[in-house]
Amino acid sequence: MILSRVHKESYFRPLLDQFKSSFIPGNSNTLDTIGQIDVANFQSSDIKELIEYLWSSGAIGVYEKVERTELEEENNAYKYLISSISIIGGDWNLSDSINLYYNYFNINKMNGIITLKRQFKQGFYGKHH
Repeated sequence: MILSRVHKESYFRPLLDQFKSSFIPGNSNTLDTIGQIDVANFQSSDIKELIEYLWSSGAIGVYEKVERTELEEENNAYKYLISSISIIGGDWNLSDSINLYYNYFNINKMNGIITLKRQFKQGFYGKHH
C-alpha cells in the first residue's frame, strides 16, 4: 500500500489502497476504506472540513471538480455526498465528454472508519465534427 500523503496518525490514519480503489477505471461501485479518525473529537463541521481537505489535497486520488456537497448526520454515522464531474477533452476522432459521479462518504461514529462508495450517474457526450 502506498500512502499519498503523511498525516498525524492521532488525527487521521489513512487506509486507502490506491491500486485497488474505485477511482481506477472498471472498479466503480466498489466500497473503499479511506481511513480512520478519532470521532470523539469531531463535530459535523469538522467532518465536512476533513472530507473536503482529503478531496482537494489528492489524498484519495480524485482530481475532479465538485458540483455540490451535502452533509447529513444520523444516529450512528455521518453521511457526506460529493457530486463531482470529470471533463475529458476528445482528440483524434474522440468526442468531448463530461461524466457526473456521486461520491458517498460514510463516517462511522463508533469506530471512526471512513468509507467511500463512488457511483457513475450520467455521461454527457459532445458531437464530433
